[in-house]
This record gives sequence, C-alpha cells and structure tokens, in this order.
Amino acid sequence: MNLDDPTPEPSRSPSPDRARWRTLAIGAAFAVVLVAIAWGYLGGGGAKKREAVPPVAAAPAPTPAPAPAPSSAPVATAAKPAPAAEPVVAPGTALAAMAPPAAPSTPAPPAAATPPQGTGNAAAVAAAAAPGALAAIAPADAPRADASAVRGVVKPKDEVLFSAKIAARIAQMPFKEGERFQKGAVLVAFDCSRIRAEANAAWAANRASQTILKQSQELDRYEAIGKSDVQIAKAKAEQTGAEATALEAQMRDCTIVAPFSGIVVENISHQHENAAAGKELTRVLNDSELEMHLIAPSAWLGWLAPGSPFRFRIDETGRSYEAKVTRLGAAVDPVSQTVRVVGQFAGGREAVLPGMSGSAEFAQNPASRQRAQATP
Repeated sequence: MNLDDPTPEPSRSPSPDRARWRTLAIGAAFAVVLVAIAWGYLGGGGAKKREAVPPVAAAPAPTPAPAPAPSSAPVATAAKPAPAAEPVVAPGTALAAMAPPAAPSTPAPPAAATPPQGTGNAAAVAAAAAPGALAAIAPADAPRADASAVRGVVKPKDEVLFSAKIAARIAQMPFKEGERFQKGAVLVAFDCSRIRAEANAAWAANRASQTILKQSQELDRYEAIGKSDVQIAKAKAEQTGAEATALEAQMRDCTIVAPFSGIVVENISHQHENAAAGKELTRVLNDSELEMHLIAPSAWLGWLAPGSPFRFRIDETGRSYEAKVTRLGAAVDPVSQTVRVVGQFAGGREAVLPGMSGSAEFAQNPASRQRAQATP
C-alpha cells in the first residue's frame, strides 16, 4: 500500500457465504430462546413452580415456642384442636399466601335420615290408590245413602225464552215483568210495514205472471207460440208465487203469541228498540204446573219409584206440602252416586214460587223409620 497515493482503497464487502451463516446463527439462537421460554411455561418451569408452591393443607407451620417439660399425666384424646396457624409466605410463593388457612379436621355431624329417592312419589301414589281416594273426588254436597232428607228446587213445567226471527223495530210489548197473560195474547209485535209492502208487490207480480201464463196457454192451443214459451211463463208464475209466500211467512213472525197462560219473568228487550234476528226478547213461564227437582242417592232406587209420596218443606216460607214422585232420572251420576228425581205437588201449593228450594222427606226411607222409632 502506497501512503503517498491519494487514491482510496475500495471497501471490502462480506462474502455471501459468511452473511448466510450469520443469518442462520441468529435464527438458531432465536429459536433456542423461544423453546426455552415455552419449556419454562409448559414443562419444567411449571413443574418447578408446582413443587415450589406447597398445597394449602400442607402449609408449613411457624416454629413453636419451646414447650414445657412433659408431665406424667396422660394427654386427653378428646382435647379441642388448636387453632390453625397462618401459613408462612415463602419468597416467590404468592399463590400460597393468597390461599386461606387450612380448617381443622373435625368430624362431620351425622346426616339427617332422609327417605330414599322416589319414596315420596311412591307414598303419594299409594295414597291416591287408597280405597277412600275415589270418594274424595265426589262432590262434598252429595247426599249420603243413610240421609233422611234430600235437597230440591221448585221449577216450572213450561218456560220459554222468545227471540226475534226477523230484523225489525219492536212496536208493542204490552206485558211488564210480573204481569200475567192468557194463552193466545200478543207478547211482542214488530213494525212490519216494509215487509207487508214487499209481500203486496210480490202478490201483484204473481198475478201478472198468472195472466201471462193463461195467455201463453191460449196461444198454444192455436199453435201460435212455442212450447218453451209456455214452460217459461209457467216457471215465472211459480217463482213469483213462492216469493210472495215467503214474505207472508215473515209477516207471521211479526207477532209473538203466548203458547200458554203464565207470567212474564223478564223483558230483555224493550219497546221501540230495533231488534236484530236472533236477539232475545222476553222470558215467560207457566206457573200453573210446578215441579220439584230432587237429587237423591242412587242407593234409594231399591225402594224409590214413581208414585212414592214425600213431604217437601220450603226454606223460604217454612211451610210443608204433600207431593209425589212423577219420574226418575234416566241415568245415575257415577261420580256422586246420585240420581235425579222429579215430583209434583199432590195438594195445594199456596205461596210457592219457581226457584224456591227445600228438603224432601220420604216416609219409605229406612233412615226416617229408624229415626221415628228412636224418638220416644
């Protein structure tokens, strides 16, 4: 190298092989570091950490003070255990310091005697299957077989609720609630002026159709008209006649006539109202013939029959009336073991109204006979 030569020497660049080996060495060192970190967290480091952290129950106790000289007296085995000491926190064992102190090992109290699983359900099923379980389903007010009297209610033989068959305005309702009426009296009358006009127009059209039919038949004699024209005229006359008859039937529905003599129970609609078809109007009943509906035990069917006499006592008035059985129910209620009995008054029935209730006593009832014999 010539020091006097001012020309600078060109810089040396590392060879490609040397740069490649340097890169490989750096990568290998980085991989080793990563493996060491992973092994510390997942493998050996965790094992060392678990070994360093003692279990909570095995925490080392502090060094106790020097104990006095042991005495010759025996040590009681049932002595109360000493309170657990707080664990000593060793360096690097933060987890052990956070754990609560170990509880003294005391014998657990004996568990309360509990029935085995499913015992409660089995007991409930056994209770439901008991002989008296079916009787609990029956109504509480069902009469017993040894009862001396049964309950009943007075009902009318005939009771009707009238409804409107046409849509029209109510023109008349002459009878108020509680008023009596005779058979054939008008209970409700509607304003049917429009229906009457339509019926008159229908009859007029029918008369015109009948005239055309006669002319067609006369022309047919001279063979001046076809047979089909005569048939069409006949069908038209029949159509107009049917329409007029339908309107006449509606005219008959414009008034409601009493089917029997009785009394008005309730007026649901009132005069001057516009009633729609099917609307309830008034309720009436026939109080000239009243019946008693009784609920008797089915065991009474052995001696109870139509014509059996009994005495019915009204609760509202306290008066008793002679009566007799007219018919029995068609079936027995299987749950309450009862049967319906219908009777009627045998004599006078003053001050008796529909809806009153009372008790019925039968002279043929064995329970009533035993009571009468027991009474001195």
